[in-house]
Amino acid sequence: MIISGNWPLCVSRVFSDQLEIETSFASPKGEKAWARKFGSDYWVYPNWTLDLKAKQRALEQAGYSLFVHLVEPIPKDVDLKKRPGLWNWDLDLL
Repeated sequence: MIISGNWPLCVSRVFSDQLEIETSFASPKGEKAWARKFGSDYWVYPNWTLDLKAKQRALEQAGYSLFVHLVEPIPKDVDLKKRPGLWNWDLDLL
């Protein structure tokens, strides 16, 4: 289970030629992201990290036993936002 680090928003085989790799860009709503190329894939990351470390005990109780912390170097021009990093943890989908 990925429990913390830079988690990509998406992985794609295509990337706009109007954007630069390893450089911050913004969505029409102002959300910032950056991309890195791995082989023929482009990984697009938000400018904030996943952080479920405080939820590890609940995940252990759910049966998870292996926890991974992703470490991805951040490009120099990317400023990470201070966010809780819970992604979709608190959604009420049921």
